[in-house]
Amino acid sequence: MDSSRWLAYFRANALRPVRGTLDPIALEPALREALVHSLQRFHLGESGEGRVAREAAEVGDPVLDDALVRCVDLYVKEEGRHARILVGALKALGARPLRRALAEDLFRLGRRTLGVGRKSIAGLRAKMLVIAAAEVVGVVYYRLLAERVPSPAIQSMATEIAEDEAAHLDFQAAYTRAYLAAATTAGRRWLALGAASFFGAAVACAVLTVAVDQRTLFRELGISPVAFAWSCVTEIRARFPLEDAPPTVEVIRPSTMPLAA
Repeated sequence: MDSSRWLAYFRANALRPVRGTLDPIALEPALREALVHSLQRFHLGESGEGRVAREAAEVGDPVLDDALVRCVDLYVKEEGRHARILVGALKALGARPLRRALAEDLFRLGRRTLGVGRKSIAGLRAKMLVIAAAEVVGVVYYRLLAERVPSPAIQSMATEIAEDEAAHLDFQAAYTRAYLAAATTAGRRWLALGAASFFGAAVACAVLTVAVDQRTLFRELGISPVAFAWSCVTEIRARFPLEDAPPTVEVIRPSTMPLAA
């Protein structure tokens, strides 16, 4: 895993100028209501992973050198940037962010059910896989907004966040492959199987939550939950051939998948 290249990437991203205040965004009322509901929920999801950065610095994962620990910190701060961008979009739509929402509570419940809580190397890796599952959903979701919401401001915002989330998934894939490659030959297959099973459960939880909670927006944008889920599968298949476990991976940016209804 090329830590210097990843650190350069995240540092360059951190220097991007803050987006200015958006002008009011006018949309057809039904779409505006569905989009506000959606952005409020995704804002909550972008706002709360600070503990992961602290744990990356504390638990001593041998795969994470000092540069990669710093990458995780910048990664989390980039998610905070996304949260601030979404607040700006909500204000432009005449709405405010929420303090909590049922969909976010359900996803957190699913995470606890999967046993993500220990402060250890295994716990950190599990938390990163859960975040990766949310990134899978995020990439497809923001691309959907960029393609189908008839607002240049929303399209620009969503495109920027989708590109960031795609790179985050590339980072997660590189991290996962790196710790699989560092495992013993005998243990690698079992570790890969466990990681893949855990990740699959986390993705299923995330996709199901979004499919149910965002069904009104999906209907307004002409996307079926099945098509959304299949696009999420495509993102995973592009990055996570876990059984191969090569020691490094290049950043990949797959082309946007058509989200056919």
